[in-house]
Amino acid sequence: MTTDELSAKAVEMAHDVFSVELQYQTEDLDVLETRIFPVLEKMIAEGKINGIAAENLAAFFGAYLGELILRGFAAELGYAWFAEEDCLPIIVCGTNKFNPLAKVRKRLTQGKSDDIRPFYQVCQAVAQGNLK
Repeated sequence: MTTDELSAKAVEMAHDVFSVELQYQTEDLDVLETRIFPVLEKMIAEGKINGIAAENLAAFFGAYLGELILRGFAAELGYAWFAEEDCLPIIVCGTNKFNPLAKVRKRLTQGKSDDIRPFYQVCQAVAQGNLK
């Protein structure tokens, strides 16, 4: 599945399960953190979502986070998805690499202390050359 297809699954799930319209806007970060991730995190912790399903959810919403990063600022600065065979896709430009799929996996399994909003902000600062 491509990152576009994974991201589309996140949008579809947000609509169908959570009655939320994700629109590739930075405001969606708050929606993910306040309405979607707490529910998924709890279901994973309670064993209602198994390991494979949790990995799929992390891939869907991680790809969505990656698309937010690309569409919000990174694509215009030369960043793009990159995937080696048998590896999760990452966002790359030069030596800079962002791994939104791993970040969402960590968020869903380790809780709100791994909030995605600071990750987005750090990616933006790095991409714009404001943080090395």
